[in-house]
Amino acid sequence: LWRESDSSRPHRWVTTWIYELPLGSGKPFLNRRGFWNGLLGGWQIGGILQVQSGECIDFGNVFYYGDNYRDIVLPPSQRSKDRWFNTANFERDPTKTPTSYHRRVFPNRMNWLRTQRLTQLDANIQKSFRVYERLQAQFRVDLLNAPNHQVMANPNVDPTSASFGRITGYVNTPRYIQFQLRLAF
Repeated sequence: LWRESDSSRPHRWVTTWIYELPLGSGKPFLNRRGFWNGLLGGWQIGGILQVQSGECIDFGNVFYYGDNYRDIVLPPSQRSKDRWFNTANFERDPTKTPTSYHRRVFPNRMNWLRTQRLTQLDANIQKSFRVYERLQAQFRVDLLNAPNHQVMANPNVDPTSASFGRITGYVNTPRYIQFQLRLAF
């Protein structure tokens, strides 16, 4: 029997970038020593963008009375936290659901029914500068999940629950801001 893996995420795209601002010593602008060179020179901006397919949704052994399993998927414009997939045609009465020794007839995973895709942007800005001749410093600020975009968790897949088809949590972390100071001598 073939089934999709529970860790299947067929698409993952990651891109990174660093941009050195063209200001300061050895750069096209403000390349002379002085106050403005010290203040505005030596800055870098960077980021990491991740986009990844959602994971397959795991179902227990349930009764489904529809004609086609693909009818469970809602168009993206109709998906929300309150209704991630079509909950019609599932047996909702707890006295009529399969027992523990009932032979499974409903697939536990379907490749076309997935959770929300991950889209995350991490960013950073850093400045390198010389404190005095033998001491250099680097100040850095990292913004993990910079736009504070939340990724919804798996929907509830228990047909007897009042929350069936609803999403009640999130899987990624909120924005983290961390500061670093590195001294090299």
